[in-house]
Amino acid sequence: TRYGTVTGVQTCALPILDASAPDPAADLRVVEAELRAYGHGLDEKPRLVVLTKAELLAEDQRQQAVEALMASPAEAQRPLVISAVTGEGLEALLRAVWQSLAIEAI
Repeated sequence: TRYGTVTGVQTCALPILDASAPDPAADLRVVEAELRAYGHGLDEKPRLVVLTKAELLAEDQRQQAVEALMASPAEAQRPLVISAVTGEGLEALLRAVWQSLAIEAI
């Protein structure tokens, strides 16, 4: 959708939000509503929220986006901040995904 992409819904939901969007927290709320509307327990899956295109934001803007997402009712943990262009945060994202897969396998 315009608001974000959700992947990996078998073991966890992985909302990928555009950091350069006007309000990533509002976009997350839209994605969460879509998960609830779809049903099948998707809204109960663990979340790994990803904020992408980090290279487009200054550090203070990035921090504001992270804080807004953490204040969102849908998000309790710190979102993973990544940049596909620079590679920033990709290793942390891979570790988090592998960890969620390992937990699911137990």
